[in-house]
Amino acid sequence: MDIDGRPTGLCLKGPGGGGKGPAQKKKANPFLSEVRLEELEEGESAQILHVGPYSDEATDIKKLHDHIASLGKRTSGKHHEIYMNSPMREPPEKLKTVIRQPFS
Repeated sequence: MDIDGRPTGLCLKGPGGGGKGPAQKKKANPFLSEVRLEELEEGESAQILHVGPYSDEATDIKKLHDHIASLGKRTSGKHHEIYMNSPMREPPEKLKTVIRQPFS
């Protein structure tokens, strides 16, 4: 999936490790065929809690990268995000996202 030309992924884990099965039983979804399961083995990582709209994450991602650099380390791999609440239930200013970046 691409958003604004950037490759994007969504990490979800449900009971029993998640999977497509429960989603397939609920209702037809044209994007379900694009879903794939991946296992993350990230090793050491740093994380930051971003509170606010997803569109404002860049500032916190920069803080995270600067912190990793201050440790004398370098980012390795893509960062990933863990969505702590839903944009369907919360206004943008109350959205909470854990941004996690592996480093070495």
